[in-house]
Amino acid sequence: MRTELAVLAALGLLGCQQGGSFTLDDDDTSPLDWNSDDDSADDDDTVEPLGCTVLSQYPNCFATDGTFNGQIVVGYSSPAQDILSATDIKQGLHEYGLSVDNLMYYDGEIEDPAAQNLIVVGHFENNTLTDALITDRDIPGTIGRLELYLHPTGYSSLVVDGGSDEATGYGAEALRFNINELPGTTGTFVEMVDGEIVLTPYSR
Repeated sequence: MRTELAVLAALGLLGCQQGGSFTLDDDDTSPLDWNSDDDSADDDDTVEPLGCTVLSQYPNCFATDGTFNGQIVVGYSSPAQDILSATDIKQGLHEYGLSVDNLMYYDGEIEDPAAQNLIVVGHFENNTLTDALITDRDIPGTIGRLELYLHPTGYSSLVVDGGSDEATGYGAEALRFNINELPGTTGTFVEMVDGEIVLTPYSR
């Protein structure tokens, strides 16, 4: 499985953003527009990143003056495993030395995902923000994933998901226990091999 993932990651066949636009709601009340194919902006208009651009910047890219500058979001109908995963992520931020409030947010509470940094936790069937962001839904049940999306506003969303609820937990564990090993890429697959976290980086 690890060899297969490495090949797919190298070829860019998993976790690839193909461009275009999409919104969270049909009535456009909570838009999340992705215009990666828009070449109309000048270089001088480039928005300074306010979040993470590669995983190795985490969690410093989500911190302001020692405080976590973002929101951890789970799905409204999330299973218990997603709540545990979000708690693992929050604990990892505490252990890193950041101040984090005790709140977690439901996906339906986020009116504009591009208005702040987000850590989005859960499989696409459990979290509507995951469903809106990801393009690859065909991940083996034993594989977790961490994937970054930079919004035109400069903020970013870090999706923590996997092929199963348990695999989502692998990604959360990586953010807690492998925080200094995260790669300089926009994404990584996460496996549990003989009780150890194994990361397979890729870029979208």
